[in-house]
Amino acid sequence: MDFDEAAVCIEDLQRHNCSYYEDRLSGYRKELRDEAAFCGDAMRMLQASSLAALERLNQRGIGLIILDECHHLLCHWGSVLSEPRS
Repeated sequence: MDFDEAAVCIEDLQRHNCSYYEDRLSGYRKELRDEAAFCGDAMRMLQASSLAALERLNQRGIGLIILDECHHLLCHWGSVLSEPRS
């Protein structure tokens, strides 16, 4: 299967089986986030709003954050919060 054929299949899946498409896409995103976190590059995966929130915490000298339900954060956010900032 070449790139164009794969693109057609993906578009068809998105159109006709949206829940499965979203589930698979979510899994692929998680793999990318986990790989970035493992390599020490978790910050690279954040959106601008998340980076801004972390910067505000840093500017205010916040050194401890208590997260409820943090088991849902797993690898990626744990890496983000422990990654040194400049």
